[in-house]
Amino acid sequence: MYSENNMKKTLAQTLHSHLIATRESNLQKIFSSFEDGEYRVKYRKTIQSIDFIDDSGAVNAYSVWYAIEKVHKPITWIMNISNLEEIADDLALCVAKKVKRIVIQGVYNAEVIDFFSGIGIEMAFAVTMEDAVRVAFYASNDGDAVLYSPGAIHRGALTSTAERSIKFRKAIAQL
Repeated sequence: MYSENNMKKTLAQTLHSHLIATRESNLQKIFSSFEDGEYRVKYRKTIQSIDFIDDSGAVNAYSVWYAIEKVHKPITWIMNISNLEEIADDLALCVAKKVKRIVIQGVYNAEVIDFFSGIGIEMAFAVTMEDAVRVAFYASNDGDAVLYSPGAIHRGALTSTAERSIKFRKAIAQL
């Protein structure tokens, strides 16, 4: 008969093997099944060799990490994270590796700007979505991607994921 420790080990090993078997394609299915899945990592448009990717459904650091990992080119990230505690270590490492510049849209926070500047990321700030998209576009180079992945719950004037996505798409159309 198994002891309680053996049962826990067996359960952990089984769970581990199932997690390892999960592939990236399955992750996309899992993430898209979440609420607002239709707003997760969606290509919207290319302008002058710069791709615009909408991840309006990202409401925390882990969903932003996923979006950044899905983009396979240099990134200009438009985000709304206004609190340093919302930035997970995994996200910070991912940003340092793949993001060239960040445009904070919405609430100005010197701590967040100082944190990302400290790891060598170019920073900009914009109050409106239109300004954020414009700044991101003109700061990007051919072959880059502009990723809108807010990383925070709906705040201020943008009250839903759908509304954030619509604002992002309208801002792109104004370029």
